[in-house]
Amino acid sequence: MKDKKSRKAKKKQGAQSGKELQQITARAALAEKLLKAARDHLDGIKAEHKQARKAFKQAKKNAKRSRKAIKLAVKRTKDKGKGKSSSAPKAKTAAASQPKKAVAKSRPTIAALPSAANAAPSAPTASSSTAS
Repeated sequence: MKDKKSRKAKKKQGAQSGKELQQITARAALAEKLLKAARDHLDGIKAEHKQARKAFKQAKKNAKRSRKAIKLAVKRTKDKGKGKSSSAPKAKTAAASQPKKAVAKSRPTIAALPSAANAAPSAPTASSSTAS
């Protein structure tokens, strides 16, 4: 009796009929369609996320610039108000109001001196001719 139980007929795992084969191929085709749709959806989400990141970065930069502009505007208005109402000048303004010493003197140009313009070209030629 033990032999009969061990010799049970095994079930076949493959398709038994044409109808089952059609069902399996239909499921496979449906799975492929779902896979394609999921990939397309993921690509769309990635593109939207990329655009959202760009927009966020741009908004962040604009906010930083506007904060900086506001800070400078407030500083300017404070400086204008201090200049009119304040009677005691600061050390910086006192140092800036002192006249600066001239570092380089202006030299007369050759065009300003007509006699020097005529003498300058002839002098090197004369000295070069005497030297040779």
